[in-house]
Amino acid sequence: MRTSKFFRFTISGDNLDLEVLKNTIGLRGETYVKGDVVYKLSEAIPQKTNRWVYHSEHIDEESVSAFLTENLEILVSDLTVIKAFAKTNDTKIELVVYAGDNTDICLTPCQIQLLDKLGIDFYISFC
Repeated sequence: MRTSKFFRFTISGDNLDLEVLKNTIGLRGETYVKGDVVYKLSEAIPQKTNRWVYHSEHIDEESVSAFLTENLEILVSDLTVIKAFAKTNDTKIELVVYAGDNTDICLTPCQIQLLDKLGIDFYISFC
């Protein structure tokens, strides 16, 4: 069954130096500057803090578990840099799944180990 899966990893903070982060981290991501306005569905949303967001999305038959593992492994591959920025900034991982009535997820021992290595809050939403 095709499911829509969205993975976001966010580093945020008023004192987050986005240029240093972009030049240091080995991941692609989008930056949002405190005070700037972002338009989403014609709504102006002022940014409350500096944010850097790594995101990945798939709308396919790939399992949610495989998608999650793939993205956690990507983060762990840049663990040293992530930990350095996590010390002084807020961080979180979000997994959003559009799966109809299929809202069961089982975290594997591998995924739990990866999350433990990262030491970052993990949120799961089913829509």
